[in-house]
Amino acid sequence: MFGESLANVREPVRRPAESLVLPHAAPPPLHVDCHRIIRALADALDMVGVDDVPHCKRVAIMVLACANALGWSTDWRRHAVLSALIHDCGVSVSGIHLRLLKSFGEPTRRHCLAGAEYLVSAPPLADFAKTIRHHHTPWSELPRFELDERTRQAANLINLCDRYEVLTCFFTGQGLRIDHRDVIAVVTAHRGQLFSPDLVDALVALSGSGGLTADLDPDGIEAKLDAAAALWPEVILDVAEVRSVASLFGRIVDAKSRFTAEHSAGVARLAARLARRLGLSDRTCAQIEIAGLLHDVGKLRVPDEILDKPGPLTVPERQVIMRHAADTAWLLRRLFGDHPLVDWAAWHHECPNGQGYPFGLDGSQLPIEARVIAVADVFQSVAQDRPYRSSLAPDQVAALLEDMADQGRLDPVVVEAAVGDFAGSLEAALGPAER
Repeated sequence: MFGESLANVREPVRRPAESLVLPHAAPPPLHVDCHRIIRALADALDMVGVDDVPHCKRVAIMVLACANALGWSTDWRRHAVLSALIHDCGVSVSGIHLRLLKSFGEPTRRHCLAGAEYLVSAPPLADFAKTIRHHHTPWSELPRFELDERTRQAANLINLCDRYEVLTCFFTGQGLRIDHRDVIAVVTAHRGQLFSPDLVDALVALSGSGGLTADLDPDGIEAKLDAAAALWPEVILDVAEVRSVASLFGRIVDAKSRFTAEHSAGVARLAARLARRLGLSDRTCAQIEIAGLLHDVGKLRVPDEILDKPGPLTVPERQVIMRHAADTAWLLRRLFGDHPLVDWAAWHHECPNGQGYPFGLDGSQLPIEARVIAVADVFQSVAQDRPYRSSLAPDQVAALLEDMADQGRLDPVVVEAAVGDFAGSLEAALGPAER
């Protein structure tokens, strides 16, 4: 992307690097339960549908009802429900999500492979990878694979409940009255081929009693998931584990558009590098990297046609895309509570001059961590090709950042940290392969 030599970058007059070091208090440590992070991932995945239907969570509640009826052990239930919550983690694009919801027949398994690959890369969630890999594998094909019985049963139960939920959405989307007898008739036609006979029988019994789809409104869903999680032991993740899951979030977000490949990872690397140059604590640097990986998670709700639009956005389209910062705040608040990391990530479009979004905060309200991520976001963005422009040359990147600092849109000290070590910043933003 950057064909010019870095030697061509103009070198403005700068202070010595050591003068950039800022006085700073370390933030509190992170305290994140694995179940909570899976619930937040489910929230993020349900954003991809760009509607108000929490598909992943509805499937999880159906899986829980069937697992209870079947008398599964606590371990089997936990594995099945948590897998169901993240079963579509390989889907980032709204159009693909819609196609999956419109097709009952055996859907493409590409998203199953992608989801499994993502989960393997995040050690706290790796145990769910095989279940996600096979959640659309027909029951008749599952014996060909080396799977333990828990994985085999959980994968097929997710497939069954997912297809039941898809049929319900199909009837609703067509404006038809939902008659669960019609849905059951379609499901039972695939008994023994797509679905385990025992699982189908359990689902049919629950459907007939109304126990399968009871309390599937948002409040009912959250209450049922809370009740289930209360029976499971808390699993607190260390910083490295949280980072690995944050990286998974970032990969899902970046996969939404070919123009944002590696964006979250690049922002995270550059933000951590700038934080170190500014003398921030090791804990702060580690948490800034996590915030960088998560800063754009709200973009999962942005429709594909807006995110990939090759020309200027209309005012309504810009309002839609600007919402992503507020959606990021909402999602991360559910994950991290009142930890300041939430604000660092969500405020990456706020400006010291008070002209940013979504909250219009001014310089007195913006912590240095949020300012660091804002600079890293702009730097990485202009270094990439986007649908509306090509990447900028190195001297143009430096000039743009400094102009934005002069206008009060970026913090000048953070910009100086980025431009003062341009080669290092560029490698952090794009990675060696992009150079």
